[in-house]
Order: sequence, then C-alpha cells, then structure tokens
Amino acid sequence: SFTFLENDRPQGRIFMDNIRLTPAPRAMQASRQPSIRIVRASRRHVPLYGRIEWTVVPDGTYQDFFDRGDIDLRATLTSPSGATREIHGFLYDFGGESRPPEWRLRFTPDRIGRWLLTVSVETGRDNFASPSFEFIVSGSPDARGFIRVSRRDAGCFEYANGDFFYPIGMNVAWAANMDHYFQRLSEAGGNLVRVWMCPWHLQLESRAAVGAYDLLVARELDTLFDLAESYGLHIQLVLQYHGILTDSWDDNPYNS
Repeated sequence: SFTFLENDRPQGRIFMDNIRLTPAPRAMQASRQPSIRIVRASRRHVPLYGRIEWTVVPDGTYQDFFDRGDIDLRATLTSPSGATREIHGFLYDFGGESRPPEWRLRFTPDRIGRWLLTVSVETGRDNFASPSFEFIVSGSPDARGFIRVSRRDAGCFEYANGDFFYPIGMNVAWAANMDHYFQRLSEAGGNLVRVWMCPWHLQLESRAAVGAYDLLVARELDTLFDLAESYGLHIQLVLQYHGILTDSWDDNPYNS
C-alpha cells in the first residue's frame, strides 16, 4: 500500500496489486550474417490436430524484436502430399545476460503422415535457412479439428471432421478467477467461454509502446488456453468489443 502525507501527516492510502517490474527490451547485437543456433521440437510424433512447438534461437544483427523489417523468423512446412505452407515465428522470451532471446513456432497439423519443417531468418539485408526437420503425424480417435461454419447447414457449426458443434457457454469476460468458472462450466456440460482482451484485461500493447508486445500478457494467454483445453472448453477470444472506439478510446494504444 501507499500512504500519502501532507506536512508529515497521513492524508490517505491506496492499495495496489499486480505490480510488475520488467526491464526495457534490449537490442541484440550478434553476428553480421544471420544464422540459427538452436531448433528444438517439443515432440517428434504428433496426433492429428495436436500442437507441436519449436524453440528457435537465431543469431543476427537487429534492433527491434517486433519489427519484421529487422528480423523475420518463419518456417516452411511441407505436408505428406507435398503441399507447402508458411507460418511466422514470434518472440517468446527477451533473454538475459546469460541466455539469448528465444523465438517460438507453433503449428497444428491437419494431415496424417510425414511432415518437413525448414526454418528461415531474415534481418533486412541477409537471410539464412536451416536444414529440414521431420515430424510424424498419426491418427487419433479424438481428433475432430477446428470449428467452422457447417458445410451442410450455414446456420450451424461443425468440427473439421464433420461432427456437429453446438456452443453452450458463458461470457467470463475479465473474471479474476478463470479456473473457477472454467471448472464449473465444464462440470455443467458447457463447451465454450468468451474472454475479452481490453485495456483492463490481457492488453498486449500499451499507449506507451505501440508495436511492442507485453510478453507477460502473452504468457497469461498461453496459460488461459491451456487451462481451457484441460477442461475441454473452446475460447471465443474478443479482440474488438463494444466501446473500443468510445468508452475506452482514451486507453487505446492506437489513439494518437
């Protein structure tokens, strides 16, 4: 708590929580030519529609972690049919004095068989591509895939495998105890929660640093999604809400 004094006499007190002290992002100075020191997969065998993640530690010369003009880390994935797709990496950890910054790549495969991954990094002037890494995707009886508008009835939802999906849930918005609501909803047979990203909850950017992202908030989002998955719940993540351009415009990062 903080106590305010006037003429050495207490005049009031406020209480604060969730105070965080974080260092300013530091610029990385490394080799002139970009390269990749580490590519480490979370696993080599993945169930269909499961998640696989790679930890990547690149070298290079750049100043801004979040500017793809300075550093752009991405991966090319080759499916069992030979089709390719590209995904972007994201900064996961700024690093410290004794450890380098870490990037991550995440992917959910939608085909069974042998996949290949090639990681590349560009620093504005130069680029570097890694050798190919292999991972195997196997079938799973629980693999239903992503939710989409039904191809049989546009007024309904279904999973990628065609199973019907009827959303039953609640708007937990910015509740302080998500675990409580997730657990109770799951026990009651629910399957969906609505969570807000807004200036007072899970805001990735601030007006003080537009274009730079709060990695602590990003970790909170990771934890939230893992928690929902553990209870068998889907998340409707609210990126834009009523009042974003009116009631809370003063706190919007893009209000110049």
